[in-house]
Amino acid sequence: MEKLQKYLDVQLKNIKYLLKKPASEYTNDTFHQLRVRIKKLNSLLIFLKYIFENFKAKKYIKPLKRVFRKAGNIRELQIEEAKLEIYFLNNSLPNYKSILNKDQVKSVKQFSSILESTDLAVLKKIRHYLCPFIKKLNEQSVKEYSDKLICEIREILSQDLFQNKTIHDIRKRLKNLMYIQESLAVTGNDKLFTDIKTLSELFGDWHDYRVTIKHLEKTDISNLPPSENRQIEKIKLDFNLKSTSLLSIINVKKLHL
Repeated sequence: MEKLQKYLDVQLKNIKYLLKKPASEYTNDTFHQLRVRIKKLNSLLIFLKYIFENFKAKKYIKPLKRVFRKAGNIRELQIEEAKLEIYFLNNSLPNYKSILNKDQVKSVKQFSSILESTDLAVLKKIRHYLCPFIKKLNEQSVKEYSDKLICEIREILSQDLFQNKTIHDIRKRLKNLMYIQESLAVTGNDKLFTDIKTLSELFGDWHDYRVTIKHLEKTDISNLPPSENRQIEKIKLDFNLKSTSLLSIINVKKLHL
C-alpha cells in the first residue's frame, strides 16, 4: 500500500533526523517528538504482526526502544516540572525543584550515552524488513484491524477504569487506532474517531497527573524543610483528586462509544 509505505518513510526519516541531534540540543518538544515518531512506527509493527503470522520485527525495533524508554523517563520529569510550575514560580518548593533538576540532568546524561551508541543503520534494516509485508496489505486488512481495535476498546471501557493496568491497555489501543487511521488518511466514522481522540486526550491528562504523583512518592523528601514536605503532601492529594475526577469524566464520555 503506497500510503502506508510513505507513512513508514516519513516516520523513519524523522526518527533519523532526531537521533542525529546531540542530546545537548534536545528541547522538551524534541524528546516528545522522538517518542511520538517511535510510537507511530511501533503501531505499524503491531498492525503488521496482527496481519502476518510470520512477522517478527522485535529484534529490529529493540535499539529504538532503549532510546524510547530513556526519553520517556525525561519526558515524565518534564511533565512533572510543568505540573509544578506554579509552585516553582512562587518559590514555595525551592529544594524540591533542585532535586527535580538534578534528576533531569542525570537522565539526560544517560540518554546522551544511549543516543551516541544507537546505530542509525537499524532504520534501513527496519525499512528493508517491513517493505515486503506492506506491499501485501490491502484496504480490507486495515478495516479488519481497525474493527478489532474498536471492539477491544469498547470491551475495556466496559470494565472498571480505576485499575491502572486497564487504563494502560486502553491508552495503547487508542493510540494504535489513531495512528493506523492517520497512516492511511482515513477516519471512517468521523463522530467515532472524534470521541476516541477526546478520550485519548483525557487519558493523557490523567497520565500526566499519575506520573507526577509517582515521582513525588518515590523521591526521598525526608531532608526537605517541613514546609515543603507539607506542601508536597497537599499537592499529591490535589493531584490524586484531579486524576480521579478525570476518570469520572472519562466514565461519562465512554458511554458515547
